[in-house]
Amino acid sequence: MPATLASMTNKKRLLIVEDEKELMKALKMKFEKDGFEVECCYDGQQAIDVLKSKEFDAVLLDILMPVKDGFSVLEER
Repeated sequence: MPATLASMTNKKRLLIVEDEKELMKALKMKFEKDGFEVECCYDGQQAIDVLKSKEFDAVLLDILMPVKDGFSVLEER
């Protein structure tokens, strides 16, 4: 089946979960430059809430975060 214009322009969706704002900003800029559609969360609970309502192709998950750590997010997800 030939690819349609819509399927060729679909960006991969990435969720970045990182509590350090400067690192988050740098990661977001890098992945957007590489063609990803990026959404960001600053703590584990926020990530869980977002993951319940949206789908992503990948998640870049920090381990040490406030509210819920990365391991808790993985267990709950």
